Amino acid sequence: MNFISRLNQLGDMPVCQNYSAKNFTSYRLGGKVKYFALPSTAKEYANLIEIANDLDIRYRILGNGSNVLVADGGYNGLIICTKNLKKIYASGQIIYATCGVSLSQLIMFGTKRGLGGAHKLIGIPATVGGATYMNAGAFGCCIADSLCSVKIIDNGKLKKLDNNECEFGYRKSIFQKNDNFILESAFKFNKK
Repeated sequence: MNFISRLNQLGDMPVCQNYSAKNFTSYRLGGKVKYFALPSTAKEYANLIEIANDLDIRYRILGNGSNVLVADGGYNGLIICTKNLKKIYASGQIIYATCGVSLSQLIMFGTKRGLGGAHKLIGIPATVGGATYMNAGAFGCCIADSLCSVKIIDNGKLKKLDNNECEFGYRKSIFQKNDNFILESAFKFNKK
C-alpha cells in the first residue's frame, strides 16, 4: 500500500504531491517535493510520522521555511509543515504554544497579558518548534531562558521533558540528536 492510500484510510488530511518548494520557503526557490503535508492536529502529525516510518519514506519537519534551501532537483520524500499547529493559551505566568505558533505571536500574546522577558527574540522568523529545536536566540537572550518544558512525540507516544532534560546549549538541544518531535513548548514569562 502506498503513502496516499494509507493516509486516505485515516481520513481527510491535506497532502500535496510534487509540490513546489517555492510555495513554502522564505527564499522562494528550489525544486519539487514528492509529498507536502500540513497537519492540523497532534494526531495527524503523529500519523504522518508513523506512516512515513512504516513505508520507509524520508521526511523533514518544517516550520516557517525561513533560511531553508531545497535543491533544484527537489526532495524525494515528505515535508511535514507545522504551520497549521497554532494553539496558544496561558495559565498564570505560563504560556503554552504548539510548534506552529510564530515567536512573534508568542511574544505578543504574552505582552497583551502583561508578561515579558523574551522580547529580544521577536525579530526571529521562526516557529516555536523550530526555535525550541535550535535554541534560537538574539541579543544575549535565548529560548531556553524562558522555557519550562516541551511536549514531544517519541515513537508515537506523547512525553514531556523539563528544561534541564533538553540539553540546551548555544544553538543546540537534545532534539538535534534524536528522533523526537516537538509538539508544544511551555514558557514562564515575568510580569511586566
